[in-house]
Amino acid sequence: GMRFIWQRPPFGILISLLSLSMFFQGIAYALTGPLVLSFAGAQALGWSYMGFGLGALVGGGLLDVWGGPKRRMDGIIVGLFTGGVGCFVISLRPNALLIALGLLIFGLGFIFMIGLNRVIYQVKAAPEVLGRIFSLRVMLGVSMQSVGILVAGPLVVRVFQPLMSGESAFAGQLEQIFGIGEGRGAALMYLILAGVSWLI
Repeated sequence: GMRFIWQRPPFGILISLLSLSMFFQGIAYALTGPLVLSFAGAQALGWSYMGFGLGALVGGGLLDVWGGPKRRMDGIIVGLFTGGVGCFVISLRPNALLIALGLLIFGLGFIFMIGLNRVIYQVKAAPEVLGRIFSLRVMLGVSMQSVGILVAGPLVVRVFQPLMSGESAFAGQLEQIFGIGEGRGAALMYLILAGVSWLI
C-alpha cells in the first residue's frame, strides 16, 4: 500500500492532507469537554456533542443525496474550510449554544471531507491494493488523531492558557472579542486550528 501511494504523488498529497485533518480533529475532540466545562455543566456538554453528531448526520446525508462535486478534491478542500469555520465559531465566546453550532459546522465539513476521500480511493486506486491502502489510511489517520489528543492538553495548559490569562498583554488585545480567563486558552487553540485549516 505504501509503495502504491509513493509511486503516485497525488495519492501521497491526499493521504497527508487527511492525516493532518485527523490531527486537527483529535485536538478539537480533546478540547471540547474542558472548554465547555470551564463555564457550564455536563448537560451543556452533552448538547455540544450532539451538535457534532447532527453535523455529521447532515454532512453524510448531503453526500448521499448529492454525491459531492465532480472534482472531488475541491469538495475535500471545501470540507476542510468548513471545518475551520466551525472552529472559528467555537472560539468566539464561552456560550454552549455557540459551541454546539460550531461543532455542528465542524462535523458537517469533517464527514463530508472524509466521505469524498474514501470515494477517491475507491474510484482511482487499483482494486488489488485497495484493502492495503485503506488499512494504511486508517492507521495513519488514527495515529495522527491520537497524537492530536495527546498534545492538546499540554499545549493548552503550558502555552495557550497562560497567554489568555488576565496578566498577559496578549490577552488584553483579544479580550473584547474572545474574552479572557479559564477555558480561553482552548478557545485560542480552536482559533489557530481555524486559521491553519483556511491556509491549507
